[in-house]
Amino acid sequence: MLEDTDGDGAADSSHVFVQEPGLISPLGVAVIDNQIIVSQPPDMIVYTDVNRNRKFETGIDKREVLLTGFNGQNHDHSLHSISPIESPHRMKPSEII
Repeated sequence: MLEDTDGDGAADSSHVFVQEPGLISPLGVAVIDNQIIVSQPPDMIVYTDVNRNRKFETGIDKREVLLTGFNGQNHDHSLHSISPIESPHRMKPSEII
């Protein structure tokens, strides 16, 4: 994890959140609140930092496979980046077509 601790727009602190044998070459990482979403074909994995201490602790924090099946002969032609989408406003059910 990279962190900008002094607010100048540049990362000045780093540490490892999770390290597992199966995380060989993750192609995408997104941090949304206390969840770290990792694209590691064939899976999209969500790590939840339950106690918010910025490190994964088995037995305390959660690990779940959100989606799976992104298989391919070459992992570069599979699951890649993850991006959160922020809406400028929430749609009302009557606005959904």
